[in-house]
Formats: sequence, C-alpha cells, structure tokens
Amino acid sequence: MDEAKDQSYFLYRLTQEQMKNILFPLGEMKKTGVRALARELHLPAAERPESQEVCFIPDNDYRSFLKEHAPETLKRGELVLTDGTVVGTHEGIAFFTVGQRRHLGVAAGERLYVIRIDSETNRVVLGRQLELQTRKLKVSNAVFTSPLTQSPHKVLVKIRYRSSFAPAVITPEAEYIVRVEFDHPVKGVCPGQAAVFYDHDIVVGGGIII
Repeated sequence: MDEAKDQSYFLYRLTQEQMKNILFPLGEMKKTGVRALARELHLPAAERPESQEVCFIPDNDYRSFLKEHAPETLKRGELVLTDGTVVGTHEGIAFFTVGQRRHLGVAAGERLYVIRIDSETNRVVLGRQLELQTRKLKVSNAVFTSPLTQSPHKVLVKIRYRSSFAPAVITPEAEYIVRVEFDHPVKGVCPGQAAVFYDHDIVVGGGIII
C-alpha cells in the first residue's frame, strides 16, 4: 500500500512456493498508521527514529565499524581519474560506492564522482557525472517468476532500492545471464547490486549486476 516503503526490490528472488507461505502483516498499512498503533499499545519502538542506513551500526558510521570489526578489508590504494592519472590515495575500497561524490579527499577544478571500483588493482576510479551514465548492463544469477513469453522483452528496471523505474529491454544470453539495454542512459550502475525487472507494479525477475 505504501509505495515509499515498497520492499519488492529486496524480495525478487523469492519463489512463488515461498511467497505463498509468507505473511506481511503491515503490508496494508502506512508507516504513520503503524506508529499510531504502536503508541496505542505503548510499544517503545513507536518513537524510534527511522534508519536509512545499516540498522545495526551505531551512529550510521560504517567506516568505524569496519576499522574495528574487519580491519583486514582496509588496504590503502590509489584514487585515479578515468584516464589513469593518479590524484590521491584512499584507506580502502570498502569506503566507497559507485556514484559517491562526498568524502573523496580530492581537490579538483570540477565535481568528481566514483565511476568504478576496481578490486583487483585496489583502485577507485573518479570522473565526471556524465561518465557515470550507461545504456546497458548484464546480470548474473537471473531469476524469473515465470518463463519469458518473448525475447527480447520490455520491462521497467530498478538498479537500486531508491532508484526510479527505467524502461529497458532484457535479453537472455546464457543460462542465468541476461543483457539489459536501457531506452535512455542511467547513472550509478554498480556491480554487486540487484537489477530488478517489473511489468508495471509486478516483479517479473531480476539478477545481480556484473
């Protein structure tokens, strides 16, 4: 009911067999109604602030969390431009995400964004906003709620939870591999994120961006 809280992006891998055994008791309520009911029942969570980040990390400071609990993931490397020019260093690629433009630690004559994260070379690639855009991607581990009736197939695609729907054509290429070609360039495509396919408001499938 509440489109602002729609969780279908995260649930796309569930099978119909799994879905028929799941209850969503808050699915027909809005968050304001849930809070009001919680107040009536004197539940302490009624006034709990909303979390937009990783909910179990204190103060939303995942950098400090990684330093304390997973220091082996933090390895210094280079910040480079898309032409290979080295413009700085970083403390670990885990501190960055594609599309990020804050906390880059680089003084430049123009606004820079994280374009790509290269785990093999431990480099973070920076560039202009235009360089964030792409017209196509591939996903692996693709699943569908039912077999595609035609190929290629027109769908709406979400490349992250809060992204807008982007019209695209999907074409299976190999087992569990699907090519996605957008009608218009999209920005912020990030390997490892899910790309979820919709037919209007019905989830038809998805996969992991490679």
